[in-house]
Amino acid sequence: MNPVARFVLRFVLLAVLFTFGINVNFGGPADGKSSEQASFAMEGIPLSHPVNLPNDALRVLRKNATILSCSEQEQSGGEAQEKWFVASEIHLTTNSQVDLVVMPRDMREKPSANRCLFNAHSMPFWILVKQGSEYTLVLEDNVQTLKVLRTVSHEFRDIETSSSDLNASTKWLYQFDGHRYTLSKKTSTPR
Repeated sequence: MNPVARFVLRFVLLAVLFTFGINVNFGGPADGKSSEQASFAMEGIPLSHPVNLPNDALRVLRKNATILSCSEQEQSGGEAQEKWFVASEIHLTTNSQVDLVVMPRDMREKPSANRCLFNAHSMPFWILVKQGSEYTLVLEDNVQTLKVLRTVSHEFRDIETSSSDLNASTKWLYQFDGHRYTLSKKTSTPR
């Protein structure tokens, strides 16, 4: 088969696969029934499998500008504490590497030490990818909801975030560029 015909055949095959869907297993059970949580929210969606933030992930977050600013505001000895956060393990790629969706923990004490991370209508979400033995911060967004989608860019699942206020509902689509998640599309719907 000549190179042009081979290219056309590959293109048609890929078009058919994407048109009718591809069943990709993102590290979950072989039967395709993943127990991983893929939707997260400021309110109304509790974490189904919360995990404590690993120390190496905490070290990465302690360097984050949002958290540094919060630590200074709260005068917490200059460092965010592990108890400020809760995480959910997720497979963002098809390999067995476990990544993290991190969000501020709703602490029961009043006033809570991490209160500066919560805004009236949003809170930060962080996506940490484990590369080798270390975590890398690949996305931070201050929103109401975060969804890990089944669609993939550069071998990583796409992420959609959203927020609403009195004027509009807005969704942001983030796609992995090979190094981090970047904004791909923003859609606002007036109310």
